[in-house]
Amino acid sequence: MATQTQRGKAFEYACLMAVGESLSTYQDVRIINSDALTIAQRFHEEFQRSDPALVNKLDSAARAATRIICRLEPQLQNPGRNEPLYLSIQADSQGRAGDVRDVLCIRQQNGWEIGISCKHNHAAVKHSRLSYTIDFGDQWFGRPCSALFLTP
Repeated sequence: MATQTQRGKAFEYACLMAVGESLSTYQDVRIINSDALTIAQRFHEEFQRSDPALVNKLDSAARAATRIICRLEPQLQNPGRNEPLYLSIQADSQGRAGDVRDVLCIRQQNGWEIGISCKHNHAAVKHSRLSYTIDFGDQWFGRPCSALFLTP
């Protein structure tokens, strides 16, 4: 029987591929090879053989999520001169360090990136996992949260 982790990895791969397929029709998209990608791809392929109905659901959900994310984030669809768009699956060790994004979309030319935290088998939207121990303002913007919310 497949574990929740195995299904989650397969969904991460489905999400990465859905973003890539959606955006590669009009811009250069490159997938970054990594151990995390290899693991996720392996689970996706294993499920394709053992449970194609599950893979169909994961792929359909990933395409639906991609349509929404692409409408909400202009830099995904409007590359300007910031090509290629790099896609990667982030290692689990990053999640343990506080960065829970699974799929990264990166434009190296202007230092832009967005991450997608891939959730499956959930009826509700998950919270953003901000915490008192992680200063996301400092990590994301180079300014501590306390400075972001103070008026100048």
